Amino acid sequence: MSHHDHNHGKNHSHEHRAPKAGIHRQWWFWVAVVLMLAAMFGYVATMDEALGPDGQVNPEVPAAAE
Repeated sequence: MSHHDHNHGKNHSHEHRAPKAGIHRQWWFWVAVVLMLAAMFGYVATMDEALGPDGQVNPEVPAAAE
């Protein structure tokens, strides 16, 4: 009996699933990456421009005297 003549039975099924696309192929992933990089750049670019609770620029903290 050859392999092609062999009856697998009705319970045997071949599941053909589509390969999962990596997350790096999703458009929303790249939108999230760009927004995150823009937020990090904005944070670093404005590091010394923090505003206080009253809306005024906080004065520089003097160094501790040794």
